[in-house]
Amino acid sequence: MAPEKQVFEENRKRRFQPNVGTVIFLIIFLYIIFSAYGMLRGNRISFYEVREGSIVQENGFSGIILREEQTVDAPGGGHIHFFAQEGRRVGVGDEIFGIDDTGEFTKYLGEHPELGSNLSSEQLEDLQSRLSAFSAHFQNQRFSSLYEIKNSLDTAALRYSGLGEEKELDSKLEELGIRLIRGKAPAAGVVSYSVDGYEGLREGDIREELFQKAGYEEYFIKPGALLQLDRSKAACRLVTSSDWSIVFPLTEEQRTRYQDQKRVKLFFPGKELATSADLTLFTGADSRVYGRVKMSELMEDFLNERFLNFRIVSSENRGLKIPLSAVVDQEFYQIPKDYLVQNEKGEDGFLKISQVNGQNTAQFVAEEPAVSDEQFCYLRTGGDAEKDGIKQGDLLSRSDGKQSFTVAKTKVLQGVYNINKGYCIFRQIIPLESGTDYLIAEANMENSVSVYDHIILNASLVKDGQLVY
Repeated sequence: MAPEKQVFEENRKRRFQPNVGTVIFLIIFLYIIFSAYGMLRGNRISFYEVREGSIVQENGFSGIILREEQTVDAPGGGHIHFFAQEGRRVGVGDEIFGIDDTGEFTKYLGEHPELGSNLSSEQLEDLQSRLSAFSAHFQNQRFSSLYEIKNSLDTAALRYSGLGEEKELDSKLEELGIRLIRGKAPAAGVVSYSVDGYEGLREGDIREELFQKAGYEEYFIKPGALLQLDRSKAACRLVTSSDWSIVFPLTEEQRTRYQDQKRVKLFFPGKELATSADLTLFTGADSRVYGRVKMSELMEDFLNERFLNFRIVSSENRGLKIPLSAVVDQEFYQIPKDYLVQNEKGEDGFLKISQVNGQNTAQFVAEEPAVSDEQFCYLRTGGDAEKDGIKQGDLLSRSDGKQSFTVAKTKVLQGVYNINKGYCIFRQIIPLESGTDYLIAEANMENSVSVYDHIILNASLVKDGQLVY
């Protein structure tokens, strides 16, 4: 029995002898379990890759367009047909429209649809490009633009039929015995087939109620339509100058902001267009202060607009785009830079004055500043940073021994935690502009962060020097 018992004891010892591989596996398994538990129970530390970006400071306005423009009256009643396309520049005396006072010409066009069927490839391409441009910029809130594109296509079709040419038209009308009263341009300008009664509006007429659009009505003149002379005698509108302007109301705060600005950048969100303009302030008919921006380009783009939304871009700061959640405030000792010295090994540090046998002795203490600028260097405060390094109340000496400095003054710096090396390193940033979720920081700073650096996204969850991976 004794030998059997001895064998059993040896087998039991052999059975419970730990295996190295098993122990390592168990440690890894427990680490994964605790890590997963920690992520589920707490906030997860995330990182962000620094990118370039910009923040634009702008103010939105709704204004009224003023132009050098005039209406061209119809010589009589009847159906109107256009010979000049909307947006086209015409010279003095050019034929713009014709009035069919008998209805015979309108009837003839309706009975001969084949006039618009034999279009060349260039003419078809022109019509397609008009439709494509309309589709790209169509907005539901401006449904009237449907009439504009229809007018443009109808006028183009008439011109492409050959009847839009003066000689061809005269010959055909004479052959058919049809009379058409011509309307010619009284001045050079750009043709529009919408009128609203604001054509004579000037700066001195501006008052608050105009911006409320009370009683405002825009009248679109359609090809082939029967002119209602009791409503309006206008057959078209002629814009005689490329110079145009927008007037808009200002609050007292905005008046103060813009009163010294002479040139501003404008952005038109509806068409994604931008330009520069001269800015002036003036007093309207109601004694209120208004702004006016004057331009000499993009007039044709807003030919049929009277009320226009736009933005004045005050500033655009470009730099490093940093999430606000990544920004942390950290306190540092502020020390004049001329107290920073190097030992024979090239290490940065400071000469700390201490008492040895009753005498003041300067001892080198190695400590690399966390941040430096032209005048000061900044040392970390508290905790391990002060255990063996410089701390509050220490007396420092310059390298020449002529002056001393007591460590006391602190300064709070803004920065982020760089984790390129796997642990948190505070890097100062200088914000240029701040938005709702991000700020723009100065780029190309020494000892800061750069594009593609990895930083902690939620800085409140970590501390300086913490290992993250």
